[in-house]
Amino acid sequence: MSSLIYDPFVVTNLPRLQSKSDISKLCFTSQINDSNSSNFDITISGSYIATFITRPSPKMIWSYALSPDSIITAMDSYDLDLNTDNERKLFAVNINERKNYFIKFIDYGNNNHKANNNNNNKTNIDDENQSSSTSVVNEEDRHIIESNDNLKHVNDKTIQLNDEIIGLKFSNSNSNYLFALFKNGKISVLNFSTDEEINKSNIETLSFNDNINSNNQILYHQFIKPEQLSINSKSQKVDNILLIVEKVKNSNKLNVRLISLNLDEILEISNSEIIVDDYSKLNNIQFTFDISGKLVILKNTDNYQLLLESYELPLINNKKIINITGVFQKEPKESPTSIKCASTNRILITKGSTVSLIDIKYESLLSSLDLYSRSKENNNGFTKTPRNATLLNVPIVNGNTIKSKN
Repeated sequence: MSSLIYDPFVVTNLPRLQSKSDISKLCFTSQINDSNSSNFDITISGSYIATFITRPSPKMIWSYALSPDSIITAMDSYDLDLNTDNERKLFAVNINERKNYFIKFIDYGNNNHKANNNNNNKTNIDDENQSSSTSVVNEEDRHIIESNDNLKHVNDKTIQLNDEIIGLKFSNSNSNYLFALFKNGKISVLNFSTDEEINKSNIETLSFNDNINSNNQILYHQFIKPEQLSINSKSQKVDNILLIVEKVKNSNKLNVRLISLNLDEILEISNSEIIVDDYSKLNNIQFTFDISGKLVILKNTDNYQLLLESYELPLINNKKIINITGVFQKEPKESPTSIKCASTNRILITKGSTVSLIDIKYESLLSSLDLYSRSKENNNGFTKTPRNATLLNVPIVNGNTIKSKN
């Protein structure tokens, strides 16, 4: 991959959000699996679910309106029939609304579905934010039809749940199913369907509760391709690996768990501990999974030191610490941070409006870019209000496998 961070371009402006809100907790994107992809899916709490394209010119091509009271906690999407005219996309979204938990399934572009001729169940609404699609705002069982010659239906189903979902991932082997991580630690296999006969009693086909401690707090999770941990998914029949980092209650320990996911079996394959500093002395702690097979921790200490710690999975060994405080010396000490893996041993980090690419193997700064340098310029005693950048997603770069990590 390139070691340069190029000047960014605007795809869209976010709707009005609460001041000082954490963008990473309000906006979710599904994983972009191809670095050459020109589209991405995003959902914004209280606003919409949408698909955007970046080429030939950035714009929204489809959206689905959400209630202003809705809070999104998890989202994933799945593309079907990419090489045909009958392109379809599936969405699964967890929504918290007025202390209730829901999962919403959306099937967009299923031309084989028979449209309901009852006008009470079918609505066309022009969306002023886009040029070629329509969005419907009915609360339940809505049907959306694009206003063009090639009709594309959007069918959805909303099911109330007992607990909150914080992680969703479609199965790699069968898009009719997806894996769900609940806030209390339970892991389930869910049946994706917009069929009106599907309800809470038959949506869950498999659940896993082993070694769950509801008193522990899940700080981080990531669905991982098996090959990124040297696991042959075909021979060992592993669909996905789930990495979970938990904070142990009344302790300075982190539990790091790896869970093997399959449609008919969920197994814990490792459970390790990391001893950390006293949490009361840490302002912030964030995580990312390096696709070479490492857990990377970003620590913002009480004296504003910014540290990177990396551990090799699954045994949590070969600990390495890098002090990167000097990389962001121009940013205010209290500026928020974010972290994502960009490539093998290469980590993207933001603090304030600065984005930096760091090689954790050779402990080197590869590139850095201030997205809003004007906030540091003194113009006759006046400076611009600082802005903050937040990393939501980074596309997977071709060739980043366990074989190429060196």
